[in-house]
Amino acid sequence: MDDPKWDLVLLLLDLTHLAFIHYQLQCLTWTPNTIYIIIDTDVHSLQSMFKEYPFNIQFVSFKRFPFTINQISHASHNEKNAIEYKQHLVWLYASEVLLELSPYYLIIKKNTLLVTNKWEYKLFDEKKLPNYSVSHGIYLPNIQHMNKLHPDLKKYLAYSAKSSFFILETECVREMIDFITDNHKTKPFWKIYTEALDPYNASIDADPMEIYLNYMQWKHPNTFSMSVNLWNTPKTITESQFYDDKLVGGCYKYNNIDFKSLFYTGPIKHWNITYQLNSLQSYLTILKQMRNTLDKKECKWVDVGCGNFFETYISLPFLTDNYIGIDINSYYIHFNKTICKQRYPNTSLIFEEMDFTNNVLPDGDICIIKNVLSYLSYMQIFSLLRQLKKYTIVVITEELSYCRLNKDNDSTYYPRMNGLWIDEDPFNIPVKSLLSIPMNNKKLWRTVVWRP
Repeated sequence: MDDPKWDLVLLLLDLTHLAFIHYQLQCLTWTPNTIYIIIDTDVHSLQSMFKEYPFNIQFVSFKRFPFTINQISHASHNEKNAIEYKQHLVWLYASEVLLELSPYYLIIKKNTLLVTNKWEYKLFDEKKLPNYSVSHGIYLPNIQHMNKLHPDLKKYLAYSAKSSFFILETECVREMIDFITDNHKTKPFWKIYTEALDPYNASIDADPMEIYLNYMQWKHPNTFSMSVNLWNTPKTITESQFYDDKLVGGCYKYNNIDFKSLFYTGPIKHWNITYQLNSLQSYLTILKQMRNTLDKKECKWVDVGCGNFFETYISLPFLTDNYIGIDINSYYIHFNKTICKQRYPNTSLIFEEMDFTNNVLPDGDICIIKNVLSYLSYMQIFSLLRQLKKYTIVVITEELSYCRLNKDNDSTYYPRMNGLWIDEDPFNIPVKSLLSIPMNNKKLWRTVVWRP
């Protein structure tokens, strides 16, 4: 007998999180009926970026939900944790907003990858009941918050339901929301949830999974199964660990990709750039415009420090000539070869592991350098600039402070915090600024073009 139908609900907070959504889907070994991605940006503009996945993916605008991030922040008196509480409410309200939702739906925290094999863990047990992995331990603020929602909501479980992933029964979530709302008469559920939070608690003092599973234990005790500290629970990798090679518990692998050291690029992470959708499209438009300025039928792109291929990966429709990406990180190169070549088998993609500070760059027409110069010393940058003169066009992108003062960097592991202004002393390269995006951390994301 097949498992019950279930959907996956993911929350795309902004486009800085877009790459991680891709990784979440690439690691997914279970097959949901539908994947719903809740987004704050234009729905239609993202569809082409996900068309290669073998899933039925639906994009849902956050505007369909009856609350805003400002309302959550105001009602909870906790601006710091408002994003986390927004995630909680989206998970629960999905049962009401998504009218075609399957009988069950899986939620995965926004910063978590599930790295697992199909035979290691089952979402449903042998009786086709949802299977929950619980643990020992109780966090008192969660219980206090739950009791404020309704005096009869208590700790009915002897275990903690806190988890990085959870499967919910759609009708039971709706029933639970109605049960809580009826107790407060005129207030909507999202306001009840946020006003019950402790404004003096700096940490997250609510957990929707604790609320849900304790409610289920009270109202529907025989409709699910639990396993305490299940040894074969799917391994999870948080977003911070994903870029930090200090993972605990051994080596995590999926399809022979070692996630323990994969994608570490130092303190700058690509999702820290505060993209807006039009900004990302503007960057891709620049690449297309640079290509169109060349009077050539075939163009060769060289991506210096290609990294995880995020922006270029999305812009592949423009890179239909020849492309070579180089990076010193062997895990990046392995990932790009195994994943990107599978997705685009008919595209001329080459990836090479190379320390470009000590080797000759490949020949080409257009060179892309994004968030690389900040890691290099002056000596390395001058050496790189000499090599870049062989390209017709060089597109440089950097995360910059507004202080146009360059400082040398003696480490390739940590970037200079001010970024690097290539058109200031001591380099003074004659560049043309094509894109400048203010960031929320008092910095600037700038793309310039240099024609040596």
